[in-house]
Amino acid sequence: MRVKTWEVFMGVVMTAHGIGMIVTKDFSFKGWPIPEWAAYAYAIVGLSIVPFAWLMRTQKQDSDD
Repeated sequence: MRVKTWEVFMGVVMTAHGIGMIVTKDFSFKGWPIPEWAAYAYAIVGLSIVPFAWLMRTQKQDSDD
């Protein structure tokens, strides 16, 4: 498997938390207020973890040949 289980888990958690903040309009992290753009960035980073991990491992395996 090219993507680890914890990478998928972290991606899902970050995406769900970011989208949850956007939907509820409650822009805070652990009780501290954050800017609205940070919630969008949090969701985008969560979505990009899995493809980025897969891409990095693919390039590493291709260069080992």
